[in-house]
Amino acid sequence: SSSSGFGWVAIENAAIEDETDGARLQDIKFAPGFSGGLFHQGVVVGNDQHFIVDGMTNEGSGTAFRCDANFCGNMVYLRGDQGAAPVGYLHHLEASLQCSGNGVRNVSGNTLDIQDSVIQGTSQYAAFYGGGLQSWSINNVYNESGACTNPIYPGSLSAIAGYISTINALTIQGDAPIGGALPVFASGGPTSAQRNYYVVPKDSILGTGPMMFIGTALPLTSGTSIPLYWPNPDLVGSGTRTFDIVVSIGSSPSSAPYTGNAFSVVTGTGGSCSTNGICTYTDTEAATSAYTVGNALWTPTLPFWPGGIILSNGASAYMNQCGQASSIISTSYLPKVFCKRGVLAGTSNSYTPYWGVYPAGDSGGNGNRNVGAQVVQIGPASGAWTSGISGAINLNPGPGASVAPRQIITTMDGSPQQTFATPGYVRAGSAADSFIGTDSTGAVGAQDQSYGAPGGHNFYVNDPGTNSTHAKLNIGAAGATFNIPLTVNGNLAVTSGSVTLPITGSSAQCLHASSTGVITGTGADCGSGGGSGTVNSGAAAQVAMYSASGAAVSGDAALTDSGSVLNYAGSGGITTTAGTFSGNLTVNGQLMVAGPWMVSSPVPGTAMAAAGTATSALGISNDGNFYISANAGTPQKVATSATSSYFTNLAQEDPNDLGEYNGTAAQNLHVYSSYTNSSTWQRTSLGFDTGDNYAVLRSESSTSGAAPGLGFWVNSALKWVIDPSSNLKPWADEAYSIGTFNASSGIGLRPATVYAAGSVSSNSGFELGKFANNSYELCNDTTTGTVLNGLALLTANGCAVKPASAVTSGVIGVVIANAGTSGTTTLARTGSAYCTF
Repeated sequence: SSSSGFGWVAIENAAIEDETDGARLQDIKFAPGFSGGLFHQGVVVGNDQHFIVDGMTNEGSGTAFRCDANFCGNMVYLRGDQGAAPVGYLHHLEASLQCSGNGVRNVSGNTLDIQDSVIQGTSQYAAFYGGGLQSWSINNVYNESGACTNPIYPGSLSAIAGYISTINALTIQGDAPIGGALPVFASGGPTSAQRNYYVVPKDSILGTGPMMFIGTALPLTSGTSIPLYWPNPDLVGSGTRTFDIVVSIGSSPSSAPYTGNAFSVVTGTGGSCSTNGICTYTDTEAATSAYTVGNALWTPTLPFWPGGIILSNGASAYMNQCGQASSIISTSYLPKVFCKRGVLAGTSNSYTPYWGVYPAGDSGGNGNRNVGAQVVQIGPASGAWTSGISGAINLNPGPGASVAPRQIITTMDGSPQQTFATPGYVRAGSAADSFIGTDSTGAVGAQDQSYGAPGGHNFYVNDPGTNSTHAKLNIGAAGATFNIPLTVNGNLAVTSGSVTLPITGSSAQCLHASSTGVITGTGADCGSGGGSGTVNSGAAAQVAMYSASGAAVSGDAALTDSGSVLNYAGSGGITTTAGTFSGNLTVNGQLMVAGPWMVSSPVPGTAMAAAGTATSALGISNDGNFYISANAGTPQKVATSATSSYFTNLAQEDPNDLGEYNGTAAQNLHVYSSYTNSSTWQRTSLGFDTGDNYAVLRSESSTSGAAPGLGFWVNSALKWVIDPSSNLKPWADEAYSIGTFNASSGIGLRPATVYAAGSVSSNSGFELGKFANNSYELCNDTTTGTVLNGLALLTANGCAVKPASAVTSGVIGVVIANAGTSGTTTLARTGSAYCTF
């Protein structure tokens, strides 16, 4: 694969070239050449392991270096080709390029330190750092982009990066400004119609990349055609490249487009990417579709992208302050930006999502009421995290400490002024505080956990937690309220007070316990009990029965009820003209059916479950079909059809062979590579052609002439194919042979005869390529013999012999293998062969 150029390849044409070690350049000034002459690079550094610049300027001329659509140079260029890995320390640069060139470019990535410098007015970037050997640093560097035009973008678009880092970590010391400029593709319209564009790159091999901002547009009218431009990520190892273009509307969206404010302008466009690395698409402001940004599994390398700080291929940045809406482009959704404070900076309409980690936010007075949050990574980039481990935030008392009641996390300070008035900010706990802590005293490992809040606690499920009436549990000073059913699996003890239950009406009434254990009022007071009648004596657990209407009760000792099992011990059986069992019926012995029988069951609402341990089960699942769970295994569907089988033409002929036949007609097997319906499909089939009386292997398509070729796949790859135009050919040039041949023995496995008729239209027949020949074998003359790469004549005995002198006729070929006075030699008769005269 190749990568886009972005205008960075040309002859060196440098003012200074460093090919030594330990070079030090001091107080260097660049100026434009005579008659408009320009340098391609200011300084080019080879493999210098301690290169130092102390003072370098172009005096703000801005015309010392070439920068156009084909090439844009740098004041300092540190090579990475031919094993060069320079180590550079650049101090006191005054790179005021005036829109004519770039600042510093380090390709190898083997350490770079830029200090106490000014890099401004660049055309594409202030500093680029590639490779992947060491980290680099920026210390007290003033960077301002201005309104320069990037020459690789069409027209007069300003698309500039501050710092570009690939793979390695960038450390920025100090709070000097960082440049960067983003394109505006159309202007003049109102901010309410502003369109903020992002791209999501997708690659058939590399996967889906992150969503990244590319620019804005303020169209004057709806329906305006807006040409969009963006860089193409690195192409190394790529497949088919497409882009989803996503837009948000307005000058101040609450967030980058993700779900609610994300609309697709187009998905799957090729982007019309040019060889200089810039892709384009024209937005006509047509109707958009709702779009959800997917997970990015590809962290691409960005040779160029407009923005303040560009971090690609896993690069990270460490700095003092980072803007919460800064123009930081990170191709990774993992934590890659680490700073001491997240300040109010940047604009939400150009914000590309990045994971910044900072312990303190910034309210900006009242300008940023959300302040900012610290986000801590607790899981891997993908897949499940490790179970059963301690937390990512660990409050540890130390190995020798013991526990005493205190707040551990004060979630809301109830007395902030008192806190700030206390040195160290740890004051006595207050009832006005919200906290998580412990109220136990003793050793670590025996502590409890306590919760406190002056207004109580509300517990929510699947709710943003902004309305206490939505809480499932409210705990206040006066009581606790469950707003959902409460299940108590143990005992419920009420030691004081009263229990209030729902009743019907307002008078005293009996309680009723339902079959599910629900207790409610009956609506009427309880009776006084009592009753009368005569009960005959009987055996324990005997079921009592009324032999007739009246008070006398008798029974049958053979019919007993233990409270859970009804048992009949009589020998006469149980008979009924019709009956229905409700609930489950368990038969511990055999179930003997004397006559014809049928089981009819409604289709259940749920799928059949597996049988219990050491059991098997037959049942009906929610699709209406019978299933068998053998030995507690997953239920398997029982084939049911008019012939009791789904496949009447399949038979197991023996333990190792499966046959397909029906005894009357030839059979075919179809394997589909795509299938929409019976009119739209593509398949491979195996069977018999009754028209030609041949067993056949077919490549077929419902669309005439659209069937793919047939391939012969060996060892994980294609070797020979019959392409869609019916040509038999190897899959790779000069890689595979027809037949085999042993050069030392002169024998092999070869076709007997190859018949080639040729083509009347092309006047071609049996074609030999550049290095091919038509060879054959013959015995060597045992006296004079043959020589390698020499001519051969035919002896009277029918063997090959080298000529005794120059010959003009009778030559039978050139010896290409196995020359000598014994064995079989190989001769080339036509084609190409080495020959020694």
